Amino acid sequence: MDFSDPFRTVTPTLDGPVLRVLAKTSQPMTRSQVAELIGDASEAGVRKVLHRLAEQGTVIEQRIGKQYTYAANREHITWPAIDLIVRTADRLDAKIREHVEAWTIPALSVELFGSVATGTATAASDVDLMVYRPHLDDGEIESWDEQIAGLVSAVERWTGNTCEILEIDPPTLIEMAAHDEPVLHDARVPISGINISAASPPRIELAKTIQTAMSSSQAARELRAVSRKLDSHISPEFDRTIRELKKVAATASVVQSVSRQQGALTAAVKNSRANDTQTH
Repeated sequence: MDFSDPFRTVTPTLDGPVLRVLAKTSQPMTRSQVAELIGDASEAGVRKVLHRLAEQGTVIEQRIGKQYTYAANREHITWPAIDLIVRTADRLDAKIREHVEAWTIPALSVELFGSVATGTATAASDVDLMVYRPHLDDGEIESWDEQIAGLVSAVERWTGNTCEILEIDPPTLIEMAAHDEPVLHDARVPISGINISAASPPRIELAKTIQTAMSSSQAARELRAVSRKLDSHISPEFDRTIRELKKVAATASVVQSVSRQQGALTAAVKNSRANDTQTH
């Protein structure tokens, strides 16, 4: 669907853009003002549409001197249906919010970005979503992937547009912040969960410090040291990122410990076999 002109889902005529312009203001407008806001419509075409809509009662026409002004008639019995189409973007936000907040594994955040977020999307545009996920245990990955696939399918059914998801986790967010990725500065519309910008390190230098700590063989200890040095007044959102990173570091420490134990066990078995061979 064309998010810049949602009326095209029901009519390709000029009626849609005219109603969209009038629906966004409570102030009466002249024909030329309506035409100017539409951008690619002639004043003659707008005049015909306004006259017809005034006859139907959805638009109120008033003569002031030699000029006519027009305003949306929000008391008309069909106006709720018109308003529903005008507020399509808001409805998409609500549908996505309802969907993701029913997930068994909650996302840390879901935000719209790209052309839909800026209000410039057309029928050819993707619906771009940034999904910030928590640290997942091995047993949660399959369920999480099913949730993401379900969201993509649902958004495409609701809109007819392709849905693209930029999925990030706490280490990825730190890496993006350390490289000052442009997408972190793009306009985004919060849908559910915490604000991703607030969950990011407030400074590039801090992001790089955290990144270095996470890459250390003693990641859990290094991250705790960084955490102790942080300002006690950090945002709750950034604090959540730090807590998730500690889970990642703790998991890495367990894996390294198990790996060392397995290595020691393998070495012991090899030594035992070698001794048995020498004995025989």
